[in-house]
Amino acid sequence: MKTILLLTAVAALASPAFAGKPRSTTPSTSKRAVIGAIKKAPEAPMPKMNFGESYILGARTSAEPTSSEPTHDAKSVSDSQVGQVVRDRVEELEYCWLRLPASKRVATSATLHLAIEASGAVAGVTVDGVLPAGMSKCITAAASKWTFPSADSGCEIEHGISMGMKSDTVR
Repeated sequence: MKTILLLTAVAALASPAFAGKPRSTTPSTSKRAVIGAIKKAPEAPMPKMNFGESYILGARTSAEPTSSEPTHDAKSVSDSQVGQVVRDRVEELEYCWLRLPASKRVATSATLHLAIEASGAVAGVTVDGVLPAGMSKCITAAASKWTFPSADSGCEIEHGISMGMKSDTVR
């Protein structure tokens, strides 16, 4: 216990806080100069956000084609558009298939040749393939009434069709 008291007394004498010596609240002159320099520094204004106000566009010019040829191709009916029309009208082809007697319905395939005008009307239809009697005439009559999307020019399209025994459907 005596040791603790002795150490406390030595610490009190060594430290001004424990010794009761009043501490100066004003900083020394060298510290004042540094603190004053920090406080007196001018504050930089906040930078203004640039939301494109100062972005300058150059003069606008339009490039003109140098070729005298037309710049676009003539649009015609695409294979996918023909396929969509055939899928939409497949019931008419199935009607032709189901009109045949069951004994004549043999799995077969054919190619449908369509001449399509620019207005979308069918100008001509031919069917190639080995089909039962009367089948190609029925398909030609049905396909000649179809209409396709209008285009800039007419075209000729070939579309394959197949008839099968499985549930008597046309694909």
